[in-house]
Amino acid sequence: MRRSKKPDREKQPYDPSQILTGQEVSEAKKGLKKLFGASYGPVVKKSKVNVERMIRFMSVSSRLKRERESRGLTIKDAAVKLKVPQYRLTEIENGNVRHLKPDVLKRYISFLDLNEWLKGWVEVNPALAKELKLDDEENRDRRRR
Repeated sequence: MRRSKKPDREKQPYDPSQILTGQEVSEAKKGLKKLFGASYGPVVKKSKVNVERMIRFMSVSSRLKRERESRGLTIKDAAVKLKVPQYRLTEIENGNVRHLKPDVLKRYISFLDLNEWLKGWVEVNPALAKELKLDDEENRDRRRR
């Protein structure tokens, strides 16, 4: 039985609809405020969560999780291949950027062949990308062109 060749996911352009725009982030934030009502402010303050940052990173988290699952990999499988603790990948997929290790995130993105997608995300989220150390020279050069 012949196996079909794995699609070249790296060459596929990113789909901008998978990355939230500034307006969509704002709408999501408003939706959370409405959902939580009067407890929104105290919850955010107590948890020390930057809601906008969390919303923006969730497109990365969900994209990584979808790609991993589409390949039939568990968190454990990916962690073993990357030689990182499972909890690091779980934190990334859960959108927890508080203790994020940029090198682990970059390796995970490369492992799942999502470098091109990441470039699109960085273009839309330059401040957060810089903060997470995802705004490397290659991405900065691409934006200048």
